Amino acid sequence: QDCIVLDSSSESSDGSDAVTEVAILGNTVRTPETKAANHPAANPSLSMASMYSEADLVGVTTWNGAREERRRVESYRMRFSRELFAAFDENIWQHYKTNGQDDNIYNWKMSVRMSLLELAQKVFSGFSVNMFAVGSTINGCGSYNSDMDLCLVVYNRDGSITEGQEFAKRHLNKVFNELKRSRNIVAKCQFIRHAVVPIIKMETVSPNSLEVDINMNNIAGVYNSHLMHYYSRVDDRFPALCLIIKHWAINAEVNDSLNGTFNSYSLILLVLHYLQCGVFPAILPNLQYLYPNRFGKRPELEDLNLFGEFTPPLPQRILNEQSAGEILIGFFQYYSRFDFTANAISIRKGKIFPRSQLPAETMKAPLYIEEPFDGKNTARCVRREFMATIRAAFQHGAAAFDERAPTLSDIHVNV
Repeated sequence: QDCIVLDSSSESSDGSDAVTEVAILGNTVRTPETKAANHPAANPSLSMASMYSEADLVGVTTWNGAREERRRVESYRMRFSRELFAAFDENIWQHYKTNGQDDNIYNWKMSVRMSLLELAQKVFSGFSVNMFAVGSTINGCGSYNSDMDLCLVVYNRDGSITEGQEFAKRHLNKVFNELKRSRNIVAKCQFIRHAVVPIIKMETVSPNSLEVDINMNNIAGVYNSHLMHYYSRVDDRFPALCLIIKHWAINAEVNDSLNGTFNSYSLILLVLHYLQCGVFPAILPNLQYLYPNRFGKRPELEDLNLFGEFTPPLPQRILNEQSAGEILIGFFQYYSRFDFTANAISIRKGKIFPRSQLPAETMKAPLYIEEPFDGKNTARCVRREFMATIRAAFQHGAAAFDERAPTLSDIHVNV
């Protein structure tokens, strides 16, 4: 049901049937198909024109230099043995396997979430209350030692949700007071009242302590985590690359939102944008374009389903077969030359667009990454005095794959 026929190869040298590329929610497999049945001439729906019309087909606009950049990366790869580059690719997947969040960690986090939900229900007795895991716990891009972000949702009696800093500040204080009394669950607890999004930062008791951040009624985070989760299901290269980039950014000192560089969500959106618009053909489609009722709007929170199917299936299109190593190299090449001053990044539109189209006050920020639901700048925490550091980090990453054989250690990432 979730198979998407993407492209048929030419007939093999021994005269056997052609091989068709099929994507099954992120896992690419080869299945034998007859050449005649899948040839564009025999099937108008697979015409080259329709398959290459990325903007209409999957809602993304490819960067003009994507084809040339792909050739440049392929030329770099050809300078080294197949075995050497295969080892580089394998290290990326090994990093993902070793550092990614597994089912056991996820289930443990969900048990902590349930304990905290029961506590919140006691605080707001008489109201409908829920607690949603957001961020790396849900989006598929988390590591085994990531903390857990939770969105506490307290519904008004009419079923509506009141958002805003003052409301959250006032009511989170009640939760904070209850947490301080719950020494069987909580080892440490701090209430950061004056943040743009007020949060409670806490740590559960040992032996299995977990750092948890709790916000209240900041429901945009629930929707964007749901969306990122589905992008992770489309292609495994996306979460694998996100985890590499997050660890690179930490070591490059550009993943610290409190001190003027990227937050982790903005880094994820940079990877997502590159896989939509910076490669050719696109690796990731624009899900908000393809499924506007499901991902383009804000349905009832309880209606969100993390394990639903893509209905209808994703469109037929040519599959990008670049390896994880090739797209990692291309990522650094792309952002080492990206003009953040002139261009804004939009996942919802599946393209970059001139910042001059945004309100004048947004130019106070040195770069603009549009949040897919509320349109705000996810990178508003980045301060102008750190842009030189950010640019240098991207340029260093690009230079690491310029002359030398590719290794993760050259971007200070350990497997």
